[in-house]
Amino acid sequence: MCDTRETTVVFTGCKHLQFGNEFSAKKRLIGHPKDEVRVCWDRCDSSGNLQLVQFCKLRGRINYPDQCFSKDGMGCLEYEEQKHCVPLADIET
Repeated sequence: MCDTRETTVVFTGCKHLQFGNEFSAKKRLIGHPKDEVRVCWDRCDSSGNLQLVQFCKLRGRINYPDQCFSKDGMGCLEYEEQKHCVPLADIET
């Protein structure tokens, strides 16, 4: 359930995806031509390059930002759909 006191980005994805503030990576909005706007992470790799990733409670870092937002794009057999609500204040612009 979303906290309606804050302006949030709402999207569906696997319940194991993480969007809290426990990582040093920055949250970014990504769009999908057939879908809703989603949130992923903008991470700096060891070479200093920015890389869009996801973080999973079960698998750790996922190097494909579109993975695990639907059953068709799931990265493992543990996919369970859930609505995610990320406050806009937590997202880098």
